[in-house]
Order: sequence, then structure tokens, then C-alpha cells
Amino acid sequence: MLVLHRKIKQEVLIRVPGRDEPIVVAVIDAGQGWVKLGFAAGADVRILRKELDK
Repeated sequence: MLVLHRKIKQEVLIRVPGRDEPIVVAVIDAGQGWVKLGFAAGADVRILRKELDK
């Protein structure tokens, strides 16, 4: 597991072999004990919360 510290409005890129466009994870907001993330990826990429992945 990779653990990073990011500030609000900073992004992390995930490059997947065989894909031209990266998955972008942006820190939108953060507070006491929570963080709001935004994800941008191609239409063919499914992004789900872990509890919904069945």
C-alpha cells in the first residue's frame, strides 16, 4: 500500500499499463476525520466503493 500526504486541490495519477489516459484522484476537501475525493477515469473504468463491489 502506498500512503501519501496531499493537500486540498492536489492530485494523484494512476497510470495503468496498456491505457493511454491515467486515472486521476483529487483531494476535494478534508475535515476532522474525513476526506472528500474526486476520481476521473475513462468511461470504461468502473469506480465503486468497496462495500458495493460484488
